[in-house]
Amino acid sequence: MGRHKAYDREKVLNDAMQLFWQKGYHGTPLSELVAVTGLNKHSMYKEFGSKAGIFEECIEHYWMKALGEPLSLLRQKPLGLSNIIAFFEDRIEYICSKEFKSCLFVKATIEHDLVEDRALEHIQKKNRVYTGAFADCLKAAADSGEIPETSDPEFLTDYLFHFLVGMLVMGKPKKGKAEAKKQLDFIISSLKAG
Repeated sequence: MGRHKAYDREKVLNDAMQLFWQKGYHGTPLSELVAVTGLNKHSMYKEFGSKAGIFEECIEHYWMKALGEPLSLLRQKPLGLSNIIAFFEDRIEYICSKEFKSCLFVKATIEHDLVEDRALEHIQKKNRVYTGAFADCLKAAADSGEIPETSDPEFLTDYLFHFLVGMLVMGKPKKGKAEAKKQLDFIISSLKAG
């Protein structure tokens, strides 16, 4: 009979995720992962295979904990511009809150030369879920006449995704929510103009 795991996997992933989020992939030594999670090296390697393995698991954990709810705003029926507005209003609340810490995906992407290829591919796959949700909302907005039918959906999807990444890199604007909402109004006006 196998031995029962003497640790809480959810807590281990959350603690490791917080460390990666704070220090980045490259800046997080294995010794600190061991210290913060309470696992010894043997248990960590047995459970996750490597530092890259625990990082990949942390990416999935982050996706489930931090990104699922905002994504649900983009997927509410009926799809359209209102979903995009609700999503970015939610992200404005986040970047202007005390809890704001950038985005684990963005930090890892910035470190792309230092992060394992498998982990980057995992992040890119998750990012495609977001861009797909943007594209679905834009298509619905074009079909309903909220934005011109002649709009380039691929360009506008990239435009929204880059706006999102910029928000998560820069954080709270100097003038706070009012400035962020003004930027969002400009983005929505641009979408309506095509």
